[in-house]
Amino acid sequence: MRGPSHARDEYKESVQSYIGAQLSSSNRNTESITSLTMQAMLTILSLMAAGTALADIQIYSILNTPTGGGGAGEGYKFYSSQPDCNAPGNAIFHAATDDASSGGVRCEGCNGDQAIADWDIAEFEWNINEGHFTIYSPDYTITPADGSASRGTCRRDSGHDYNCPVAGPLGQESGVRVFICETDLGGVE
Repeated sequence: MRGPSHARDEYKESVQSYIGAQLSSSNRNTESITSLTMQAMLTILSLMAAGTALADIQIYSILNTPTGGGGAGEGYKFYSSQPDCNAPGNAIFHAATDDASSGGVRCEGCNGDQAIADWDIAEFEWNINEGHFTIYSPDYTITPADGSASRGTCRRDSGHDYNCPVAGPLGQESGVRVFICETDLGGVE
């Protein structure tokens, strides 16, 4: 499947080819070259304005149930695509916390007594290796903690879940999707 960066590369190559053809067929007077230079600059600026390719991140609420009983671990995992039972071990578990300033994931409005689709999420904050961000309701914009420009948007989507056996002491991992985000953040785990 071709992604946005592939399409952008093809577009860029066609623009470069067009400019080259125009330069070679023109009489190369100053006016023609200036016009082509302006066209090239506008094309480059439009490519830059398109920004970095966006990718999906899917955020799941996770419940790890240990073998033999004991307290279940609640937290979140970030996936680049919809996970199946081969994927739970491929993403890092981030513990749920009331204060994510030192790390972890904080969710204001996540209520374990309700179905995830019914959660009224006001803020969803994560502070992990890839950075410190908060998703704010109602538009679910991904806002960096340092106040810099938005890094994407999310939408609520609890339309996928999994319940998988996990090797070792965890025993069972259940996940329900909370958000699908379109962002320029890469490699969020």
